[in-house]
Amino acid sequence: MICEHCKKEFKEPLELYNGEWACPICRENISVTSNDLVVTHENEELFNLSEICYFRAIKAETRKDYQRELSKAVTLCREAAKLQHPKALIRMGYYYDSGYIAFDRNEAFKMAHDYYKAVWTAARIDVNYTGGVGEDWGENGIKLKERAALLYLNLLKNVPEKYTNNSVYGYGEAKSAVIAAGLPVKLSDEGAENREEDRAVKILDILESCKAGGRAPLFGILRVDGETFKRLAAIKDAGKKEKRAKLFKYAVSVDIVMLNEHTGNAKTIRKEEDVSVIKDDEQYYLYFFNVGGKQPKASNFKRAQKVIERETNRGEYGRILAIGDKAKSVGGDFVFYVDDVLKYKSKSEPFAHATGDLINAVLK
Repeated sequence: MICEHCKKEFKEPLELYNGEWACPICRENISVTSNDLVVTHENEELFNLSEICYFRAIKAETRKDYQRELSKAVTLCREAAKLQHPKALIRMGYYYDSGYIAFDRNEAFKMAHDYYKAVWTAARIDVNYTGGVGEDWGENGIKLKERAALLYLNLLKNVPEKYTNNSVYGYGEAKSAVIAAGLPVKLSDEGAENREEDRAVKILDILESCKAGGRAPLFGILRVDGETFKRLAAIKDAGKKEKRAKLFKYAVSVDIVMLNEHTGNAKTIRKEEDVSVIKDDEQYYLYFFNVGGKQPKASNFKRAQKVIERETNRGEYGRILAIGDKAKSVGGDFVFYVDDVLKYKSKSEPFAHATGDLINAVLK
C-alpha cells in the first residue's frame, strides 16, 4: 500500500483500537483500502485457505478446535484483505459484524462499516490471472458490490449509541448513496438479528486472544458486573475433566486486576479465592496487561506497564480507572494493541512515553 500522506509504500497498516488505520511510517491516519480492488493468484489463494479454515471452525466439535481454526481463518483473510481482495474485505466485515472477532462493539461496528463500504464503493475490481473470470467478477464485480451494499445497510440499521448522532453512519443517507451508485436495495424493514453473545464468553475470548502468535492485545479495560465475572471465572474447557477454570490459566501470562468502579479498590486475580471478594451487584473494571505475548523488548515493556498503571488523584491504578470511566461514557470497552502505541511513537521517543501519549489521546 502507498500512504496518501507521505506517499511511501508499506506492507501492513497499523490497526488501531478505535477501528481506524495509520501509516506505520508517518503515523497519519489512512484508509485501509484503495478505490481499485484486485484479485491475484496470491490474494485468491490466501482467501480460499481462509475459507477452508472458517468452515472447519464452524464444524468443530470442541471450542478449542473452533478457536484454533477461526484464528487461522481471520489471519489469512486479513492478509488477503490487505492485498485488496474484494471477497476477503467482505468476509472481514462479516467477521467483525457477527462477533467472530473479540472486540468492543463500537470498534467492531466501525471496522465492519469500513470493510463493507470499501467494496461497494470500489471504482474498479480487476481480476489479474487466467481463469479468474467468473460470475462474481462480471460487470466489474457487480454481484459482490450488491452483496457488500446489502450487508452495509443492514449494519447501519443497528448503529451503536456512540455513533447515533454521527452523520457518517446515517441509514437514510447511506441508502440514497447505494441507490445513486446503481445498486439494487432489497431489504426488509426489520433490524439485523441480535447477535449479542454472552458477556462472560466474549471477555474470555479477549483474554484468550492474548495467547495469539500474531496481533495479540497489549492491555485492555473492560466494564463488567460482579455476577458476570463470577460466571466467567467458572468456565472450563469443554469435554475435559478439568478442575481449573480457564481464567486462572490465562492469569499465568496475563496480569488481571479487578477495580471496583465506585471505590477504586483493586484486587489482583490469580486464583479461585481471589474471586470471593467480588460482589454480584457491583460494577467493576477488569484491567489486563499481557505479560506473556510477543511484545517490545523487556525493558520497554515493563516501563510501558508502569505508565499505564500510574497513580493519579484517584489513587492506585488511577489512569486505569480514568480510561474505564471513559469506556463507560462511550458505552464500550477498550482493548489496545502494540499498533496503538506505535501510532504515537517517533524515532526519538521511547515506547513507554508513546504509551502515555496514547492514554492521553484516549482520555481527551
